Amino acid sequence: MCEQISLLKYDVDLELSGARRALFAAVKNGNLEFVDTIIKTNADMMWMVDERKRDLFMCAIANRQENIANLLHRLEEWRDAVVSFDTDRNNLLHLVGKISPDSQLSRISGAALQMQRELQWFKVSIISYK
Repeated sequence: MCEQISLLKYDVDLELSGARRALFAAVKNGNLEFVDTIIKTNADMMWMVDERKRDLFMCAIANRQENIANLLHRLEEWRDAVVSFDTDRNNLLHLVGKISPDSQLSRISGAALQMQRELQWFKVSIISYK
């Protein structure tokens, strides 16, 4: 798969191949190894957006995938990115401030622990990603 993705050059090719859909599914599910391998194979995929106009970094933040967000944040190319908005006019700070998806919250038992985790996420995100 990586060999084929490395040959794709244009957004249309990437879209038709299903690679974009696979990459965003990996981000949403926290598949760090897949995301890392695909980005190393074809760095252009780092700039793709989903149907809500969210890039990979925004998708990782919205789905509370810390490892993927940290991977993307460490990449030099990312630091030159312009602040972007999704279709709902949310930027990264909006996404950080939203409550976690149910799939993430259900892993933590008890409302107090869930709230504590949300607060930790917000503090770490604000400090790390600005």
